[in-house]
Amino acid sequence: MYRLLFQSGKNKGRRLLVRQASASLGSARSCTVRLRETECPAAQACRLEKGPGGVAASPLEPDVCPVSLNGRALAPGESAPIRHGDVLAVGGVQLEYQDIIPPGAPRLQPGGGVAQFFSGVALLLIVATELALLAFTVNWPRYIIEENVEKLDIAYAERMRRANGETEGEEGGKEKKADTASIIVMPGSSLAESKAKTEAEGTTPSTAPEAAGDAEAATAPAAGSPPPAASVLPTDLPDALREALEGADFTPAELGDMEEGLPEVAVFDPIKENIESLLTEAKAAAQFSDYPRAFMLLNQIHQMAPGNLPAHMYHARLLEARGDLEAAFRRWHQLLGLVGKDAPERAEIMQAGRRLQQRLRMQREVSGHAGVDPDTLPRQVRIEDPTMQKMPADSEIAEMRILRGKLESGVGGTLPDAPLRLYVTFYDQEPGGRIVPTRALVSPSPLMPAASAANSSGAIPFEATYIVPAVRREGTQERMPHTSIYHGYTLHLFAGDTLQDAFARPQRLLELPIHVAAPGGGA
Repeated sequence: MYRLLFQSGKNKGRRLLVRQASASLGSARSCTVRLRETECPAAQACRLEKGPGGVAASPLEPDVCPVSLNGRALAPGESAPIRHGDVLAVGGVQLEYQDIIPPGAPRLQPGGGVAQFFSGVALLLIVATELALLAFTVNWPRYIIEENVEKLDIAYAERMRRANGETEGEEGGKEKKADTASIIVMPGSSLAESKAKTEAEGTTPSTAPEAAGDAEAATAPAAGSPPPAASVLPTDLPDALREALEGADFTPAELGDMEEGLPEVAVFDPIKENIESLLTEAKAAAQFSDYPRAFMLLNQIHQMAPGNLPAHMYHARLLEARGDLEAAFRRWHQLLGLVGKDAPERAEIMQAGRRLQQRLRMQREVSGHAGVDPDTLPRQVRIEDPTMQKMPADSEIAEMRILRGKLESGVGGTLPDAPLRLYVTFYDQEPGGRIVPTRALVSPSPLMPAASAANSSGAIPFEATYIVPAVRREGTQERMPHTSIYHGYTLHLFAGDTLQDAFARPQRLLELPIHVAAPGGGA
């Protein structure tokens, strides 16, 4: 990554962070750094390439928009390295190149300080406090309950029990034991140990008869009191539940009435939700140029729901966008059997079928052009400056090349009024030496450059991409090498039905008829 500091122009004083390995500067929308046409009349004036030795600048259209580095004009095809602090002038805009970390910048070295000392002391204090708390919890009753205080509490409880017993004997003629429940027993004391021993052996003989008498008095009905009323049970209960409730010693709870008019709960259809999720995932894969995965997801939807209309329509559009016009036409034709005569989608399906018929007929017409000699063509509009750039491979792409160029007016100085069509075909060489149109993920042919896309110089830029996805072995992460290798490309430019210009690299590819490369999963 590096920065570009604008020293002049509309964005003077602003900094732009560039992350791409290859960045373009110009007035076209596709440029990484887009400039105004008044400042830079060229669509793509300069390109910055980052390599092992640093960043280098290369002018693309020096005749239209001159490019200079530190005041020195760069010649066509020159690649000049840029260093930190250099000033790059593109047309009327000056930009200063800056590294993210300037060379020779001092780096701060970590070292000890007062903060580290105090943090170590605080850590030791925390550890000491934790150890003291652990030592305290080993025998905490000895530190909290004093022995003389416990004896005084027991003596006071005995005196209160005897005083209560004597008072009951004088008034009622019956001696009553004092309730020992009022005595507070602290954990770890001798009284707590004796109480635990008593509970383990069972109730003492002196308290057992009293407890039994109290239980009988609580359960026996009082003299002269009426028997408890029988509980009223609902009449619509099952027999087994009625018998259980009649034998129970509790009164059944009164349940409230059932609420009526509750809102309906939407029925969850997992298959429908799964289909919508797969269709969304397929569209996202197509946006990131992962067309094999997009087609695989669409085929899964067709197996789960053969009559799903949105999936079939998107499949047909994707086939047409990838250049497989025959397969797209067959799928649009099949969709006519899935929709009714009054369905709103029927008009769109029929219109797409007619459009594909016209494109297929146009391809059959141009396929007869073979053995073209560029010197014999009218060239009212011609192909200029086609350049091929090889991009670095990564984990998902085995090989990627970008073809860029422009269309300019030839004889007469003006572009023809007829619609322009540019056929782009990439070729591979098979292991046996045969030259065939590639099945890599290429741009759809023909390209349709519009006259409105022309810049101030009257040129129309175009761009096509050659991509070979990385194919992995099943069940592993190991990449499989593609057998064929890249060989070249051809360009055929039509104005209406007239072939205006042709270009190929290598030149002998012009001897072949015009092909439209069919997209596939890899070369």
